[in-house]
Amino acid sequence: MPFDFSAYDPMQQEAWLTLPIKGHDPDKPARLKMVYAGTENAQYTAAMNAHAMAVAKAGGSPDASNVALTRKLFPGNVIRGWDNVPGLDDSGEPCAPAFTTPLCVEFLEALPPWIVERIHGFGMAPKVFLAVGEPDESDAEALAGK
Repeated sequence: MPFDFSAYDPMQQEAWLTLPIKGHDPDKPARLKMVYAGTENAQYTAAMNAHAMAVAKAGGSPDASNVALTRKLFPGNVIRGWDNVPGLDDSGEPCAPAFTTPLCVEFLEALPPWIVERIHGFGMAPKVFLAVGEPDESDAEALAGK
């Protein structure tokens, strides 16, 4: 076939979101490594479906809040790593903890809702993850709702 649009597949690229918080190293930003959160992300879609089925089985209605769903479903499914995220070690000393899915859940729970909304918007914007040219910082921030 003479057509190849594989460069337009948002699942073929990871992107880094710079967070509006001070990193562990104050001279470098705290960042999240993310993959696209659209229907092309089978792992995220399966988590969304499992969440909806569990809520329905319990007789409830799914939480439509982007903040609640992002905090619950983005770690591991969309957020795949981080850099310079500030944390505290077991003795309460500042550190830059290694990424784990459970620690990412705790991190998102601690963030203010407006930052979680920005993370959600960034993850849902396919343009950020396209392999055709890198979006500049203003494109990424605009897509993230800034």
